[in-house]
Amino acid sequence: MPGIAAFVLYQNGHFGTEMLQDGTVNPDRAYPVLLNLLPVGLKGLSFAALTAAIIASLAGKANSIATIFTLGIYKTKLNVNADEKKLVNVGKKVIVVAMLIAVVVAPFLGIDKKGGFQYI
Repeated sequence: MPGIAAFVLYQNGHFGTEMLQDGTVNPDRAYPVLLNLLPVGLKGLSFAALTAAIIASLAGKANSIATIFTLGIYKTKLNVNADEKKLVNVGKKVIVVAMLIAVVVAPFLGIDKKGGFQYI
């Protein structure tokens, strides 16, 4: 919704310079520009909602990585007799390794320059 609202407001002549970066429209500036329209309390609430959505999405991906590796690879191929406690510990370690790999690889993919969705 914020992206659509920013687009409509920009098309109607609002945010003439706020949406520009280096002379071109930068869609990544839509949410910060819209946040500046809100009063302080709602600005904080909106930012908290965005942060919560990002963390929930990351938690879901982390859970998927741990589940796929521990049950799909570790339990079936590497240690068939692993108990639940061992699987949980392996899952935690896999998450740490996966996040470190993501942090190291992301800058080489150009995600920091044009955004993850545009890269994909």
